Amino acid sequence: MRDLVNAGAVELVAETVKHGASSKEARSWWGNFLVQKANEAGIGLDELAITPAQVAAVVRLVEGGKLSNKLAREVVAGVLAGEGEPEQVMTARGLELVRDDSLTQAAVDEALAANPDVAEKIRAARWLRRVRSSAR
Repeated sequence: MRDLVNAGAVELVAETVKHGASSKEARSWWGNFLVQKANEAGIGLDELAITPAQVAAVVRLVEGGKLSNKLAREVVAGVLAGEGEPEQVMTARGLELVRDDSLTQAAVDEALAANPDVAEKIRAARWLRRVRSSAR
């Protein structure tokens, strides 16, 4: 907490919590990633081009399973760069996590259909491993 006070983040954390983020997540964002970005830019936390409401929105996207923490940092970087609101940045950059297995399966099916020789090599290698392991 001392580091947050020193960085001038207490009000920012409190405001982020008012917008729905947990105090733990708010402290984490303002006390780690955002203080690093402010230091890199040579400015104070309150001068960053991100609001507590936007930080809370990023936290909700992570908690809702739409972003991983790593992808959330990319979204915050986009907000800081002036690319828009967190959800807009996530969509524009194509960062939303895919939770629908049918989309993944469709991509795999398409790749296999486009490369039947590679698919056959993979099947042959699997068959060979099974034969070798059963011979032991």
